[in-house]
Amino acid sequence: MKLNEVPAGKKVKVQEYLQKGVFLKLLEMGVLPNATIEILGKAPLGCPIYIAVQDTFIALRKSEAQTLVIQEVQS
Repeated sequence: MKLNEVPAGKKVKVQEYLQKGVFLKLLEMGVLPNATIEILGKAPLGCPIYIAVQDTFIALRKSEAQTLVIQEVQS
C-alpha cells in the first residue's frame, strides 16, 4: 500500500522508498525507515497530504506520497 491511499486518521509505518530523489528529501524531514506516520488530513483533491512524523508536521504532494510504501499500524 502507498501513503497516498491511506485515509486520514490512520497510523502507518514506512516500509520502502520507491524514488531516490524523494527518498533523500523525506529523510531530511525525518521520514525514516520504520518511522510511524499519522495521516492528519488530506485536501479535497488528495493533494497535499498532511502528516505527523515524530514531532514534525509535514505537507506532502500526492506524487511524493505515492513513492512511500507503508504498512498500517494496528491501534
